[in-house]
Amino acid sequence: MGASAEDVTITFIESSGIEKVAAAKIGESLMVVATNNMVVGIDGDCGGSCACGTCRIFADVSIPSLLKDPEEMELDMLEFAADGDLGQRLACQIAVTKQFDGIKIKVVE
Repeated sequence: MGASAEDVTITFIESSGIEKVAAAKIGESLMVVATNNMVVGIDGDCGGSCACGTCRIFADVSIPSLLKDPEEMELDMLEFAADGDLGQRLACQIAVTKQFDGIKIKVVE
């Protein structure tokens, strides 16, 4: 099954270094893409409601300019869950766009 015109390709890098390439639909959250592709380290325990911090990621250098600034709820969860590591985001709060095609996303250990 190949990627459709509405899909983009995203590579997730698990903490072990294993790379998983995933087809993602425009508008899906990165958490949904990761859980659908069994990316180790992205649990999404809260189902994407920004309430658990189990979908923390680091994005490659090209992605921050593609993202909206995190909202207060995400910032609060990151403050609680991120152990002081800067540059983390919650995958459940990031919707895939066409510009994400080819990006690499590092899963937080």
